[in-house]
Parts: sequence; structure tokens; C-alpha cells
Amino acid sequence: MLQHRSMPSAAALFGLCCLATPADAGHCVRATAQVVDTASVDNYGATTVAAKLSGATGSAQSSTDLATGEMKVFATTSGGLLSDPLRLATAGAVSAFDDEIRFNISGADDTTRTVIQISAIFHSVRDADLAGSYTTNSSYSVNGIGVLGFNVSKAGGSFLEDVYIHRNGVTTRHNESAEYLSASSTFEVVGANPVIMLAGTTGAFVGRNATVNALNTARVRFDLPAGVTFTSSSGIFLSAANPLPEPATWAMLIGGFGLIGGAMRSARREPALELAA
Repeated sequence: MLQHRSMPSAAALFGLCCLATPADAGHCVRATAQVVDTASVDNYGATTVAAKLSGATGSAQSSTDLATGEMKVFATTSGGLLSDPLRLATAGAVSAFDDEIRFNISGADDTTRTVIQISAIFHSVRDADLAGSYTTNSSYSVNGIGVLGFNVSKAGGSFLEDVYIHRNGVTTRHNESAEYLSASSTFEVVGANPVIMLAGTTGAFVGRNATVNALNTARVRFDLPAGVTFTSSSGIFLSAANPLPEPATWAMLIGGFGLIGGAMRSARREPALELAA
């Protein structure tokens, strides 16, 4: 019989996550999903897990793609009784990667300092009833130091969300709850051929009667100065990536979708015109 347990952290789901990869590998990709105490791990593809216990169901899914820089997660639960913790499902999914990146900086010497900009988007759709709870986040680090991240959470007993964006150790509260979050940050490298370890993690964790759908993806890119290129240990990092829309473009797209939806609703309300004979 499945027993209810609180949802573990991302690190607990992974064990040591990508750090468990042999040091000489230079990169790793992992995806894992868990519902109550049923788990499945697939290092190089999508993983899906589902469980059903008395009165409660849950499912989770995740995938990671170095070539596109995409991390996708999904977790959902339904049913269950608050009065019986054995009939409540929790679900979670984590996607992660790390890759050794070598920059090639034209005209630089051993003392040259170069600022690299990193940009990311995080698209997640969340839903829960009043008692439902969830947390979803996406973050990136360079040499183990966080440079950029997003965090969205909702506690049981409230419909309000807490939305935060993290940049180089500085956390700011986002005033609006949005499906699309985008941000940029920077880090500095030194030398003509500096090497960094870039790591990314995206997670979704839900309590009762809640859903986080981030299968629309978290994506990352480098905005490189002129004369700067990079290669990766994996040989494929961002090799098939599509350009990230700029924040203004996101705003136009979202606004356009809203106008289209409004026009469709208006059209449904208008009576049909009859042509006179």
C-alpha cells in the first residue's frame, strides 16, 4: 500500500543530481518525477510516473534537452481527504543539466575581463483550489553561484501567489502573477579562453488538488558581446535553440492572444445576421 510522505526537495529527488555524474564527463542531463513514494528516473529522456491510492491520484513528468536548453516539468494531484493524510497525494518533477562551457574571446589576454549576459524565460500554468498548494521554480548557476532564477508558490488556504525573480543574489518580488516570466543577468569571466560550469534546474511540486504545467518550457540563452563565441563539453548545448523572444515581444504576444480571445467571445455573443430576401 502506498504511504503518504511529504514531497522531497529537488536534491532529494536526484540524490546528488548532476553531481553524481563522473567528474570527467563534463556535463549531464537528468529528469525525475515522483508521486508519493513511487519514483522513476531517466537520465537522457522524458520520464513519467503516475500513482493512484484510496481517493487520490497524482502524476508527474519531466524532460531535459541540452541542444535546445529546455527544461520541462509537470505535476498534478486530485482527490483525497484533508482529514486522512494517507489519502492525499503529493507529486513533483525536476529537470536539470550542467555543462562545461568554454568561451573564446577574440583579442583577449590572460587579464581581460568580459561580461557575459544570460537570459531566460519561464512559462508555467498553475491551478489549484483554495486548499491546494504548489511551488515551481527555475534557476541557473555559474560555477555553483546562482546568477538567475524564478520562483512561484501558493500556500493552502489562499489564492494569492508569491512570485520572485533572483539575480546575482538579489531577490525582487514580482508584482503580478504571470504565466510568462523573463529576466536577464550577467557574470564576468577572465582570460582569452575562460571555462565555466553552467547548471540549470527546474522543478514543480504540488500538494492536494493542484497542477503545475511547465511543459511549455524554461529556456536559457547567452547574449554574447562581439568577438565572443563558445563551445561546450557536451558538444550540443544550445546547438538547436530557437531565439528567445524579448520581454516586449512577450507582452505583444500575450496582449494579442487576449484581443483574439475577447473578439471570439464577443462574436459568440452577437446574434446572427439574416439577409433580407
